[in-house]
Amino acid sequence: MRIALIHTRLKRVGGLETRLFSYIDELTARGHEVTVIVSKIEHNEQLPDGVRVIRCSMKRVPKPIRIWYYDRAVHSILQREQFDFVLALIQISGVDALLVPGNHPGYLKAVQRRTKLLDRLVISVEQKCFSSAQTLLACSQMMKDEVVQLFGIAPEKIRVLHPPTDNQRFHSQLKSRKAEFRETYGFAKDKFSFLLVSASHRRKGLPLLIDAFSQLKNEPVEFILAGTPLKMAMPENMRYIGYAKKAEELFASADALILPATYEPFGQIVSEAIMCGTPVLLSHMVGAKAIVSENEGMIVNSFSVDDWVKAIREMTRRQFNIAPDFAVQQRLLLRDHVDAILDVAENRAN
Repeated sequence: MRIALIHTRLKRVGGLETRLFSYIDELTARGHEVTVIVSKIEHNEQLPDGVRVIRCSMKRVPKPIRIWYYDRAVHSILQREQFDFVLALIQISGVDALLVPGNHPGYLKAVQRRTKLLDRLVISVEQKCFSSAQTLLACSQMMKDEVVQLFGIAPEKIRVLHPPTDNQRFHSQLKSRKAEFRETYGFAKDKFSFLLVSASHRRKGLPLLIDAFSQLKNEPVEFILAGTPLKMAMPENMRYIGYAKKAEELFASADALILPATYEPFGQIVSEAIMCGTPVLLSHMVGAKAIVSENEGMIVNSFSVDDWVKAIREMTRRQFNIAPDFAVQQRLLLRDHVDAILDVAENRAN
């Protein structure tokens, strides 16, 4: 099958950019002819033999209108090439399948932000892309529900497809080295350690956690934050340890992942932590709650500090039973993820 993958750049940074390379590797390994359409290329990136890259440079196009010009440029390529299946990882109109890793009005509503002119432009692009795609691949049931409610898209047009998680990197065998990792990263020996790996601390719920852990100063719990630099003061039982180069080691070190996000379309750190054998404590606004049962963690259905203090205490007492084949059960492996995409492609062809 001649398959086109569309993104803005070909570089191994960020979640969707890294996933683009996973798609390329898996699809070429299965014998498909892959073409990648991007606007930026990191020239030292290695690709499998036979993969073709088409670049649509937007360097001279002003940023506010770049998305429209890129859409037009991509469509001229698609009309010329006549691919069997087109998958867009970014907002492109009229494709066979479009990933939905989030949506703008859902975000604005969750963070209670007023809609401005630029927001309206972004939403209009989303509406066009969601309406014109043959199939939408929502990262969670929460995203599917929002796209139906906020954009008026028919639910039968949307499939839920959770992001794939690397089971070679994130796996439960790492727990056998928990004591070693805890010493390496300075986790307390006599405390229950909650972990958050974050690049956007406010949206991930750090202000709420500061209030909650301020009430837990005299209890045997600690909070460890890894990720982008911190600009908030935290109590003594909370610590920032810098950027996480090996997040899998941190997940194995922790007693629990904690994520009181105000808005998280999926939250891949949830699947990564669970696959490392670590239970999770999430807000009801995390899309990955759909893969969490009482065996893997707890969901808090409010942003009340008192409710979170109670949940933190309960997590320290609860016993969890994460299945060794959790990723297989939830179809989180790359092979299952690509199987679902190819099923969409085959149905489109028929």
